[in-house]
Amino acid sequence: MPLLHPVLTCAAAADWEEALLRGDETTTWAAMRRAGDGVALAALRDFAEIRPLPAAGAFRALVLCGTGHNAGDALLSARRVLGELPDATATVVLVYGRDALRPLALRALEELEHAAGARAVVCAWSAELAGSLAGQSFEICIEGVLGMSMRPPLRAPAPELFALAAGMDIELRAAVDLPAGLGDECAPDGFAADFTYATGIPKAPLFVPANTARTGRVRYIDIGFFDAASPE
Repeated sequence: MPLLHPVLTCAAAADWEEALLRGDETTTWAAMRRAGDGVALAALRDFAEIRPLPAAGAFRALVLCGTGHNAGDALLSARRVLGELPDATATVVLVYGRDALRPLALRALEELEHAAGARAVVCAWSAELAGSLAGQSFEICIEGVLGMSMRPPLRAPAPELFALAAGMDIELRAAVDLPAGLGDECAPDGFAADFTYATGIPKAPLFVPANTARTGRVRYIDIGFFDAASPE
């Protein structure tokens, strides 16, 4: 009989991942790579249902990053998008700055910068940046600001950034794993996605009807967490 993939609370999912990955950087990085690639390819497929992907010309991605593995997944997703679309560009917003990135998130950023070169512009959040972004349009926004360990209230400037993103001209808003601000406890001023790409372990808040306006359509990205026996 095929193994069924469970839906877990964020706390239970965090315990499962810790037992599975055991803090091993190599294993965790491989899982992040699978998540980033899976999110990118699924989001591009969903975008193609909205309108055709450009054969050439402008495709602009806005990438919103926090500090941890969720940010790393988003950055690796952006790397794959730019790899699939050679004319695409990315604007990367580091909500809490480059110095706040954890080691694997920084590694993901450096990989994106190396692969994309001038096609990726990396910015730290500021009031000036907010004013500049407000008048721009993007084909996709990839949000990886907060992961499943989020606890409300949200720390500034995240709520301001999410309000800005909600009002911008963006074709598809994609949340990595969970929209920022959604978790076992929810913050009302989080990110609102058109699609949420649940990676590894589907989290229970994604399937609460009251959260639909925040999650949009939910896609599951299987990155192999259940290929082996359950962690002890």
